Amino acid sequence: MSTLTTLPKPQGALLISPAADDHEIFGDLFRRRGWILGHASSIYSASAMLRDKPAAVVITERDLSGGNWKDVLETMRALPAPPLLIVISRVADDHLWAEALNLGAYDVLAKPLDDTEIARVVSVALNHQQETPIAPRPEAL
Repeated sequence: MSTLTTLPKPQGALLISPAADDHEIFGDLFRRRGWILGHASSIYSASAMLRDKPAAVVITERDLSGGNWKDVLETMRALPAPPLLIVISRVADDHLWAEALNLGAYDVLAKPLDDTEIARVVSVALNHQQETPIAPRPEAL
């Protein structure tokens, strides 16, 4: 008889952005809603944080020092329970939307950021992660 071992559910979100105002906007919103938010300013620091404390959702600036959102997506795919990825950008054109969604991102948020839209997208993503069973991938065992 085989049993499925599930991984613990990751909690909250991780914001990856070099912009202090992004951290302020998301931090204020997450505090008001009682959500957990981790902060990173680079792909390198985010990778270490995600290995130590998995997040359900990663929110990343499109362009980062040392890489971009696609590098974040690749880093996340190596995790036992990959989080959902939300990309934020001042240039949220049709090309970015199509590319992000086709490559596996969950959503794209356009800047200037709107609290209502952030709350809607993040809430749906967090709920989706909580409702989806997480089974370890064979290569992660």
